[in-house]
Amino acid sequence: FRTEPSSEIFINNELIGKTPQRIYLPVGKHQVSLKRVGYAQVDKEISIYKNTNIEINEKLLTLNEHLMSSSPLKYKNNYGMVFKLFYPGKVTIGSKSTEKRRNRNEIIRHVNLNRPFYVSTKLINESQYAEINSLQNQSSVLPKNDISWIDAAKTANKLSQNEGFSNFYVFENNKFIGINKKSLGYRLITEAEWEYVNLINDKRTIYPWGNSEIIPEGVGNLAGEEVINIFSLFIENYSDGFEKRSNSDAFLPNSNDIYDIVGNLSEWVHDFYSEDFLLEGKSF
Repeated sequence: FRTEPSSEIFINNELIGKTPQRIYLPVGKHQVSLKRVGYAQVDKEISIYKNTNIEINEKLLTLNEHLMSSSPLKYKNNYGMVFKLFYPGKVTIGSKSTEKRRNRNEIIRHVNLNRPFYVSTKLINESQYAEINSLQNQSSVLPKNDISWIDAAKTANKLSQNEGFSNFYVFENNKFIGINKKSLGYRLITEAEWEYVNLINDKRTIYPWGNSEIIPEGVGNLAGEEVINIFSLFIENYSDGFEKRSNSDAFLPNSNDIYDIVGNLSEWVHDFYSEDFLLEGKSF
Protein backbone atom coordinates (compact mmCIF):
# COMPACT_ATOMS: atom_id res chain seq x y z
CA PHE A 1 0.00 0.00 0.00
CA ARG A 2 1.35 3.41 -1.01
CA THR A 3 -0.38 6.78 -0.79
CA GLU A 4 0.65 10.38 -1.27
CA PRO A 5 0.59 11.73 1.39
CA SER A 6 0.79 8.90 3.93
CA SER A 7 -2.54 7.66 5.28
CA GLU A 8 -4.00 5.15 7.72
CA ILE A 9 -4.98 1.76 6.28
CA PHE A 10 -8.25 0.16 7.40
CA ILE A 11 -9.04 -3.36 6.20
CA ASN A 12 -12.52 -4.67 6.97
CA ASN A 13 -12.91 -1.66 9.34
CA GLU A 14 -9.79 -2.58 11.34
CA LEU A 15 -6.82 -0.20 11.55
CA ILE A 16 -3.77 -2.02 10.17
CA GLY A 17 -1.17 0.76 10.08
CA LYS A 18 0.05 3.56 7.86
CA THR A 19 1.30 3.68 4.29
CA PRO A 20 3.72 2.71 2.86
CA GLN A 21 3.31 -0.86 4.08
CA ARG A 22 3.25 -4.45 2.78
CA ILE A 23 0.37 -6.48 4.19
CA TYR A 24 -0.39 -10.19 3.91
CA LEU A 25 -4.08 -10.97 3.57
CA PRO A 26 -6.05 -14.23 3.39
CA VAL A 27 -7.69 -15.27 0.12
CA GLY A 28 -11.04 -13.59 -0.44
CA LYS A 29 -12.62 -10.14 -0.75
CA HIS A 30 -11.63 -7.31 1.58
CA GLN A 31 -12.94 -3.77 2.13
CA VAL A 32 -10.11 -1.23 2.17
CA SER A 33 -10.30 2.36 3.44
CA LEU A 34 -7.48 4.90 3.30
CA LYS A 35 -7.94 7.81 5.71
CA ARG A 36 -6.11 11.00 6.56
CA VAL A 37 -7.47 14.07 8.36
CA GLY A 38 -8.22 16.88 5.90
CA TYR A 39 -8.37 14.52 2.91
CA ALA A 40 -11.18 12.65 1.19
CA GLN A 41 -11.44 9.02 2.25
CA VAL A 42 -10.69 6.37 -0.40
CA ASP A 43 -12.81 3.20 -0.24
CA LYS A 44 -12.35 0.17 -2.45
CA GLU A 45 -12.89 -3.57 -2.53
CA ILE A 46 -9.98 -5.86 -3.39
CA SER A 47 -9.98 -9.58 -4.18
CA ILE A 48 -7.04 -11.69 -3.05
CA TYR A 49 -6.18 -14.93 -4.85
CA LYS A 50 -3.56 -17.50 -3.91
CA ASN A 51 0.03 -16.34 -4.56
CA THR A 52 -1.18 -12.99 -5.95
CA ASN A 53 0.50 -9.64 -5.39
CA ILE A 54 -1.58 -6.44 -5.57
CA GLU A 55 -0.22 -2.91 -5.58
CA ILE A 56 -2.43 -0.10 -4.25
CA ASN A 57 -1.15 3.35 -5.22
CA GLU A 58 -3.37 6.33 -4.41
CA LYS A 59 -2.92 10.09 -4.49
CA LEU A 60 -5.23 11.48 -1.83
CA LEU A 61 -7.29 14.57 -2.60
CA THR A 62 -7.86 17.33 -0.10
CA LEU A 63 -11.50 17.88 0.82
CA ASN A 64 -11.59 20.93 -1.49
CA GLU A 65 -9.97 19.01 -4.36
CA HIS A 66 -12.40 16.12 -3.90
CA LEU A 67 -15.37 18.49 -3.72
CA MET A 68 -14.32 20.24 -6.93
CA SER A 69 -13.52 17.04 -8.82
CA SER A 70 -16.94 15.59 -7.97
CA SER A 71 -18.94 18.78 -8.59
CA PRO A 72 -20.34 19.83 -11.99
CA LEU A 73 -19.04 23.10 -13.42
CA LYS A 74 -22.64 24.25 -13.77
CA TYR A 75 -25.70 23.22 -11.81
CA LYS A 76 -29.42 23.87 -12.36
CA ASN A 77 -31.78 23.73 -9.39
CA ASN A 78 -35.48 22.90 -9.25
CA TYR A 79 -36.47 26.52 -9.92
CA GLY A 80 -34.47 26.83 -13.13
CA MET A 81 -31.67 28.84 -11.52
CA VAL A 82 -28.27 28.09 -13.07
CA PHE A 83 -25.15 28.21 -10.90
CA LYS A 84 -21.50 28.25 -11.91
CA LEU A 85 -18.69 26.71 -9.84
CA PHE A 86 -15.79 28.97 -8.82
CA TYR A 87 -12.53 27.53 -7.51
CA PRO A 88 -10.70 28.91 -4.47
CA GLY A 89 -8.33 31.81 -5.08
CA LYS A 90 -7.11 35.20 -3.93
CA VAL A 91 -8.67 38.59 -4.53
CA THR A 92 -7.78 42.17 -3.59
CA ILE A 93 -10.68 44.45 -2.75
CA GLY A 94 -10.86 48.15 -1.99
CA SER A 95 -9.05 50.94 -3.79
CA LYS A 96 -6.09 53.28 -3.52
CA SER A 97 -6.60 56.53 -1.64
CA THR A 98 -5.79 58.44 -4.85
CA GLU A 99 -8.63 56.81 -6.81
CA LYS A 100 -11.53 59.09 -7.81
CA ARG A 101 -14.80 58.83 -5.87
CA ARG A 102 -13.15 56.58 -3.29
CA ASN A 103 -15.05 56.27 0.00
CA ARG A 104 -13.23 56.36 3.33
CA ASN A 105 -13.96 52.71 4.11
CA GLU A 106 -12.74 51.36 0.75
CA ILE A 107 -9.35 50.33 2.10
CA ILE A 108 -7.30 47.73 0.25
CA ARG A 109 -7.67 44.22 1.69
CA HIS A 110 -6.28 40.91 0.47
CA VAL A 111 -8.71 38.02 0.85
CA ASN A 112 -8.01 34.30 0.50
CA LEU A 113 -11.06 32.35 -0.67
CA ASN A 114 -10.22 28.83 0.50
CA ARG A 115 -13.41 26.99 -0.45
CA PRO A 116 -15.10 26.44 -3.82
CA PHE A 117 -18.52 28.05 -4.19
CA TYR A 118 -21.38 28.31 -6.67
CA VAL A 119 -22.80 31.61 -7.92
CA SER A 120 -26.11 32.12 -9.69
CA THR A 121 -25.41 33.26 -13.24
CA LYS A 122 -28.51 35.52 -13.25
CA LEU A 123 -30.48 37.56 -10.74
CA ILE A 124 -33.47 35.71 -9.30
CA ASN A 125 -36.59 36.73 -11.21
CA GLU A 126 -40.07 37.56 -9.90
CA SER A 127 -41.57 34.25 -10.99
CA GLN A 128 -38.84 32.21 -9.26
CA TYR A 129 -39.06 34.33 -6.11
CA ALA A 130 -42.83 33.84 -5.90
CA GLU A 131 -42.55 30.07 -6.36
CA ILE A 132 -39.76 29.69 -3.78
CA ASN A 133 -41.66 31.72 -1.18
CA SER A 134 -45.11 30.26 -1.97
CA LEU A 135 -46.46 33.64 -3.00
CA GLN A 136 -49.12 34.41 -5.58
CA ASN A 137 -47.67 33.23 -8.88
CA GLN A 138 -46.05 35.86 -11.05
CA SER A 139 -45.12 35.23 -14.65
CA SER A 140 -42.61 38.08 -14.86
CA VAL A 141 -39.02 37.18 -15.69
CA LEU A 142 -37.81 40.60 -14.57
CA PRO A 143 -35.35 40.38 -11.66
CA LYS A 144 -36.99 40.63 -8.25
CA ASN A 145 -36.56 44.02 -6.57
CA ASP A 146 -37.67 45.87 -3.43
CA ILE A 147 -36.76 43.14 -0.94
CA SER A 148 -34.81 43.46 2.31
CA TRP A 149 -31.64 41.62 3.31
CA ILE A 150 -33.81 39.53 5.65
CA ASP A 151 -36.08 38.61 2.72
CA ALA A 152 -33.02 37.50 0.74
CA ALA A 153 -31.66 35.45 3.66
CA LYS A 154 -35.01 33.71 4.22
CA THR A 155 -35.23 32.91 0.50
CA ALA A 156 -31.75 31.34 0.67
CA ASN A 157 -32.95 29.17 3.57
CA LYS A 158 -35.97 28.00 1.59
CA LEU A 159 -33.72 27.04 -1.31
CA SER A 160 -31.58 25.05 1.15
CA GLN A 161 -34.63 23.27 2.56
CA ASN A 162 -35.80 22.36 -0.94
CA GLU A 163 -32.57 20.40 -1.49
CA GLY A 164 -32.24 18.88 1.97
CA PHE A 165 -29.52 21.21 3.30
CA SER A 166 -29.55 22.73 6.77
CA ASN A 167 -30.31 26.46 6.88
CA PHE A 168 -27.32 28.78 6.64
CA TYR A 169 -29.15 31.71 8.24
CA VAL A 170 -30.47 31.19 11.76
CA PHE A 171 -33.71 32.87 12.82
CA GLU A 172 -35.42 32.79 16.23
CA ASN A 173 -38.97 34.11 16.58
CA ASN A 174 -38.60 35.50 13.07
CA LYS A 175 -35.49 37.47 14.11
CA PHE A 176 -32.06 36.90 12.55
CA ILE A 177 -29.60 35.78 15.23
CA GLY A 178 -26.63 34.33 13.34
CA ILE A 179 -25.35 31.78 10.85
CA ASN A 180 -24.73 28.05 10.74
CA LYS A 181 -21.11 27.70 9.58
CA LYS A 182 -21.53 23.97 9.00
CA SER A 183 -24.31 24.46 6.47
CA LEU A 184 -23.55 23.59 2.85
CA GLY A 185 -26.76 25.24 1.70
CA TYR A 186 -27.59 28.50 -0.01
CA ARG A 187 -26.38 31.91 1.15
CA LEU A 188 -25.61 35.33 -0.28
CA ILE A 189 -22.09 35.72 -1.61
CA THR A 190 -19.64 37.97 0.25
CA GLU A 191 -18.26 41.25 -1.07
CA ALA A 192 -14.90 39.54 -1.70
CA GLU A 193 -16.59 36.70 -3.61
CA TRP A 194 -18.50 39.27 -5.69
CA GLU A 195 -15.22 41.00 -6.55
CA TYR A 196 -13.64 37.62 -7.38
CA VAL A 197 -16.51 36.74 -9.74
CA ASN A 198 -16.10 40.15 -11.36
CA LEU A 199 -12.39 39.74 -12.21
CA ILE A 200 -11.61 40.19 -15.90
CA ASN A 201 -9.32 37.36 -17.01
CA ASP A 202 -8.18 37.01 -13.39
CA LYS A 203 -7.07 40.66 -13.35
CA ARG A 204 -8.36 43.43 -11.10
CA THR A 205 -9.67 46.60 -12.74
CA ILE A 206 -11.06 49.88 -11.40
CA TYR A 207 -14.46 49.35 -13.02
CA PRO A 208 -16.28 46.14 -13.93
CA TRP A 209 -15.64 46.88 -17.63
CA GLY A 210 -11.97 47.92 -17.27
CA ASN A 211 -9.95 50.94 -16.16
CA SER A 212 -11.44 53.61 -18.42
CA GLU A 213 -14.04 56.04 -17.06
CA ILE A 214 -15.79 55.89 -20.42
CA ILE A 215 -18.58 53.32 -20.20
CA PRO A 216 -18.60 51.01 -23.24
CA GLU A 217 -21.80 50.79 -25.24
CA GLY A 218 -24.15 48.05 -24.08
CA VAL A 219 -22.20 47.23 -20.92
CA GLY A 220 -25.33 47.01 -18.79
CA ASN A 221 -28.59 48.53 -17.60
CA LEU A 222 -27.40 51.78 -16.01
CA ALA A 223 -29.08 55.14 -15.45
CA GLY A 224 -28.46 56.44 -18.97
CA GLU A 225 -30.10 59.32 -20.77
CA GLU A 226 -33.40 57.37 -20.90
CA VAL A 227 -34.05 58.45 -17.30
CA ILE A 228 -33.50 62.19 -17.78
CA ASN A 229 -37.16 62.90 -17.01
CA ILE A 230 -37.36 60.31 -14.20
CA PHE A 231 -34.25 60.78 -12.04
CA SER A 232 -32.13 63.84 -11.27
CA LEU A 233 -28.92 61.82 -11.64
CA PHE A 234 -28.09 60.11 -14.93
CA ILE A 235 -25.07 59.21 -17.06
CA GLU A 236 -24.46 61.61 -19.90
CA ASN A 237 -23.72 60.17 -23.35
CA TYR A 238 -24.80 56.68 -22.31
CA SER A 239 -27.92 54.90 -23.46
CA ASP A 240 -28.99 51.33 -22.77
CA GLY A 241 -32.61 51.38 -23.98
CA PHE A 242 -34.23 50.79 -20.56
CA GLU A 243 -35.85 53.30 -18.22
CA LYS A 244 -36.16 50.73 -15.43
CA ARG A 245 -35.36 47.03 -14.93
CA SER A 246 -34.43 44.73 -17.79
CA ASN A 247 -34.37 40.95 -18.15
CA SER A 248 -31.15 39.51 -16.76
CA ASP A 249 -30.08 38.31 -20.20
CA ALA A 250 -30.72 41.65 -21.92
CA PHE A 251 -26.96 42.31 -21.88
CA LEU A 252 -24.00 40.01 -22.37
CA PRO A 253 -22.50 38.30 -19.29
CA ASN A 254 -19.01 39.16 -18.08
CA SER A 255 -15.97 37.04 -18.89
CA ASN A 256 -16.97 34.64 -16.09
CA ASP A 257 -20.47 34.08 -17.56
CA ILE A 258 -22.24 36.08 -14.83
CA TYR A 259 -25.01 38.46 -15.91
CA ASP A 260 -25.81 41.91 -14.48
CA ILE A 261 -22.45 42.43 -12.79
CA VAL A 262 -22.96 46.01 -13.98
CA GLY A 263 -26.28 47.72 -13.31
CA ASN A 264 -29.93 46.63 -13.39
CA LEU A 265 -30.35 46.20 -9.61
CA SER A 266 -28.33 46.67 -6.44
CA GLU A 267 -27.45 43.33 -4.86
CA TRP A 268 -27.36 42.20 -1.25
CA VAL A 269 -24.19 40.44 -0.05
CA HIS A 270 -23.28 38.36 2.98
CA ASP A 271 -21.18 41.03 4.67
CA PHE A 272 -21.27 44.06 6.93
CA TYR A 273 -20.59 47.78 6.44
CA SER A 274 -18.33 49.91 8.60
CA GLU A 275 -16.42 53.14 8.09
CA ASP A 276 -14.10 52.23 10.97
CA PHE A 277 -12.67 49.10 9.34
CA LEU A 278 -9.15 50.52 9.12
CA LEU A 279 -6.86 47.58 8.38
CA GLU A 280 -5.19 48.68 5.18
CA GLY A 281 -3.31 45.91 3.38
CA LYS A 282 -4.25 43.09 5.78
CA SER A 283 -5.03 39.57 4.55
CA PHE A 284 -8.06 37.57 5.60
